[in-house]
Amino acid sequence: MGSLIGYGISLSKTPLYEATALVTSNMHLNPAGPVNEFMLDAQINHIGDLYFNKTVVQKLLETENEKGLNISYDELKKHS
Repeated sequence: MGSLIGYGISLSKTPLYEATALVTSNMHLNPAGPVNEFMLDAQINHIGDLYFNKTVVQKLLETENEKGLNISYDELKKHS
């Protein structure tokens, strides 16, 4: 009975979709020598450069615009 009521309510509601992207990266630290904060910062900055690669982001925005989701680069970066 409860499932039928839930199904009936779900038909009257507008669906809300949410997506989450997870980007992972392996950071290779040199185990043979000392690792300092500058080395770690350099690797983290490189990952950020890859994540916001202009060519990849432009293709993503074009694809989303074709599907009707008009989003700007600044909006995308704000939500990341």
